[in-house]
Amino acid sequence: DDQIAEVVAMELSKTASACGTSTVINDFATMAKAATSEGTQDYSYLIGLISNDSTITYEGDTYSTTITYEVDYKVGNNVVDDYTPLADTALISYAMNSTIDNIQFYAEREAHSNLFEIWGIRPPTNEFIVQLETVFHLRMDFKTYSMPTLFFDGKTTLKDIVLNILTMTIESGTGKMEFTVSTESHQSKTIVVEIEFIGNNKATIKFNGKEYTVNLNLGILVP
Repeated sequence: DDQIAEVVAMELSKTASACGTSTVINDFATMAKAATSEGTQDYSYLIGLISNDSTITYEGDTYSTTITYEVDYKVGNNVVDDYTPLADTALISYAMNSTIDNIQFYAEREAHSNLFEIWGIRPPTNEFIVQLETVFHLRMDFKTYSMPTLFFDGKTTLKDIVLNILTMTIESGTGKMEFTVSTESHQSKTIVVEIEFIGNNKATIKFNGKEYTVNLNLGILVP
């Protein structure tokens, strides 16, 4: 259970190395904020304004991630291709491929969005509301545990995520993560994890009668 909880923490993380769901929410929301601003702030470290379909790349000594994405906008009930100051919602579709090779494990991860909406982008506003459904496939080879290679296949669904625009901190919201864990010779039952964001870049996760707290900034479990 503890090892599975660590994987869930990584999937939820806000770090560039793990590039979890909070990373995606934070960085696309940052670009949405830039797109609605008349200023000239430089978000080139993310790729630029969200109004452009493009690619995001995160690279470090132990990790590499590429995200390709497309963006549409909604003005009321009408969907448009390009950003307009009248837009109130960003509709994002992305696909992700990444690897992590650190002292604890080697992992290969793929993910794509079935649903990703950022509401409330029309200024002035103090918060965005995010809905996100991501399907992921993860292979992990542990280096610090005597464990076989694990394969995770699942889906993360987050609802009514409230993101503070000034701090880019998830203040509240709920969701769940459903996945199976398998090895080359065995497949488990589906595991369902309940998720609640409790502010201060933290979340609680519950499964199998246990509860853990996740530090989203680090993508790790905390006491």
